[in-house]
Amino acid sequence: LKVVRKKQRQQIKKGRVVTFLFSIFCLFLFLFCLQYDLTEHVSWQAPLLSKSQIDKLGSFSNFQTSESNNLNVVYLIVDGLRADAIEINKDFNQLLNDPIRKNDLKILNGVAQIPTMSRPNWISLLTGTPPEISGILGNGFTSVTEYESNIETLFSVAEKSNISRATSAGIEFIDVLKLNIAPLDGDAFVIRGKIDKQEGTYKKFMYASDNVITTNICNAIQSKKYRLIFGHFDNVDEQAHLHGTTEKYDSKNMYDKAISNATKFIEKIFNTLDENTVIFIVADHGHVDPGSHGGVEKILKKIPIIAYQKNSNLALKTIPDEIKFNMGQIKNLDIPATISAILQMRLPKQNLGVFIDELIPLIPESTLTQSYIDLEKQLENLVSALKISLGIEKE
Repeated sequence: LKVVRKKQRQQIKKGRVVTFLFSIFCLFLFLFCLQYDLTEHVSWQAPLLSKSQIDKLGSFSNFQTSESNNLNVVYLIVDGLRADAIEINKDFNQLLNDPIRKNDLKILNGVAQIPTMSRPNWISLLTGTPPEISGILGNGFTSVTEYESNIETLFSVAEKSNISRATSAGIEFIDVLKLNIAPLDGDAFVIRGKIDKQEGTYKKFMYASDNVITTNICNAIQSKKYRLIFGHFDNVDEQAHLHGTTEKYDSKNMYDKAISNATKFIEKIFNTLDENTVIFIVADHGHVDPGSHGGVEKILKKIPIIAYQKNSNLALKTIPDEIKFNMGQIKNLDIPATISAILQMRLPKQNLGVFIDELIPLIPESTLTQSYIDLEKQLENLVSALKISLGIEKE
C-alpha cells in the first residue's frame, strides 16, 4: 500500500510540473501574441491626409525640364551608422580625407525623425514625410499596397517622370518599395537563403549581403541604364544591436569592424562613379552605447549626410546667405527634396523638406529657379491640405 501511494504521489507531482510548464507556455504565447498585436497598432496609424487630398497635392506641379542634365544619383543608407563613428573609425575617416576626393565631398550633420526607429526614418528618407504625417510610427508595418497608395516616394515620382531606377537592399527594405522599383538581378533579398546557408552565421550573412549589394550597385552604375540607384547596408546596425557600439560593451570591436567593412564597400562604389553621378550616404538613426535606438537621445537623432561628386570641387563651393533654407539644422526630410531637384523631377506630394544649402551647387543651374518655384508651391499646397485635415480651415 505504501509503494502504491508513493507512486501516486510521484505521478501527481509529475502532473503538476507538466501542468505548470504548459501554463507557462500558454502565458508566454498569449503575451507574445498580445505584444505583436500591440506593436502593429502602435507602429502604424492612418495617414494624416485622405486619398483625395493627396491626389490634389500632385496636381499643382508644372515642373518641366528645360534641358536634360543627365545627372544620376546613388542613394545609400548605412543602417545604424552613428555620426561620430565616421570620425572615430580610422578607415572611414581615411576614406573621407583622401586627397583624391576630399575637395569633392561634403560631410554634414543631419537630424533623424522621432521615434528614432528604422522604418519611420526609412519613409522620411524616401519621401520627405515625417512620421506624424506618414502614419508610420514604428517597425511594425502595414501592407505595402496600403502604404504606397497613401504616400508618394522618390521612386514613384521617378517612375512617373520616366526616370530609370533600381535598388539593391535587404528583404525588409524591398518590402517597403517593391511596387515602384525594379530590383537588380542577383539582389540580396532574392538569394538570401543561399547566402544564409553558405555562410552559416547571421553575422557573416549580413556581411555577405552588403557585399552583394555593393556589387549590384557598381554593376548598375557601370551599365549606365539607371538614373536613380538605391542601396541599403544592414551589417553596421546588426552589429550594434548584437554587441553595442563602444569598447565598454563591445569588447571585440564588432561595430567598428562592421563600419570598416562598409567603408571598403563604399570605396568600391566611389571608384566606380563617373563625373555625372552624385552619391548620397546617410544613416537612418544612431545607436546608444549598449546598442539600441528608438528614443530621443542626441546620439540617436544625429546622423551623417555625405555627398560626393567626382571632380566637382563641391567642398569648396558656397552659396549666398539670402537663398539658404536650413537655418543651421538639416533634417533627413531635406534629402529627398534635394535629390528631386538634382534629377529635375517634381517633389513627392507630401514632402516637408527643403533643399540642403551646402548641396544647392549640385542642382542644375538651368532648372534651379524652377526647382525653387516647385518647392514653394508644393509646400504651400501641403500646408493648406494639412490645415483642412486638422480642421483649422474648411475645404
